Amino acid sequence: RAEQVFVDGRLLKHVAALEELKAEAGRMVTDDEAGRLLIHIGDAPADHLVERSMRQQCFAPAVRGLGYVCVRGLRMLGGAAPESNGDNWGAIGHRAVMSARSGHHWVIEDSVIEWGNAQGLDIGGEGWGDDLNWQPIVCEKTGFHQVRRNTVSHHGVAGIVGWSGGENGLLLEDNVTNDNCLKGNFFMYESAGVKLHTAKDCIIRRHRSHGNHCFGIWLDYNCERNRITQCL
Repeated sequence: RAEQVFVDGRLLKHVAALEELKAEAGRMVTDDEAGRLLIHIGDAPADHLVERSMRQQCFAPAVRGLGYVCVRGLRMLGGAAPESNGDNWGAIGHRAVMSARSGHHWVIEDSVIEWGNAQGLDIGGEGWGDDLNWQPIVCEKTGFHQVRRNTVSHHGVAGIVGWSGGENGLLLEDNVTNDNCLKGNFFMYESAGVKLHTAKDCIIRRHRSHGNHCFGIWLDYNCERNRITQCL
């Protein structure tokens, strides 16, 4: 499920049944038949700031393949993209809170990306998924991003992800990925602080990956000539 509700900045736990909702405050449940979302916060909602994620992504171009984009000093919070696993395998695999969307030569610096339902930052080719088959790319050149001094934390599946060559020539420097994989799917698919596929000629330097409920840095299949140095 991709629904997210925050009360005073705290993410409610998504449970499966009404009985679980009633048992403890700080929970939510969806009623698909009635088209309702129910929350249990313990006292009057008027005394709290109640927020619901309404968009799957916070920052992503309308078209794929854009180059020479600079993103600096932003805070992005609460994208509710679906997780691509199991019965939901047709969903776009790396629909992150922020995505370069198969672009090239992006500079992403000094930003905070938090509390996405799936991934935080996609610097690759968006993964897989039926919805990508009909979307054109304005430039076939991908990769060569510089990603510095960002914090990517508290995401349901992974912090920073890359797939299908979009992360080639990548520089990841002085970033933090912490407290990711909140959905608890350890060892499953994309679960990591940093998860890259087919990465080539990349440098991950002075990266701090801590408190994740999964791997810290995971370089998956077909990765070549990468260097990971001075990381914690």
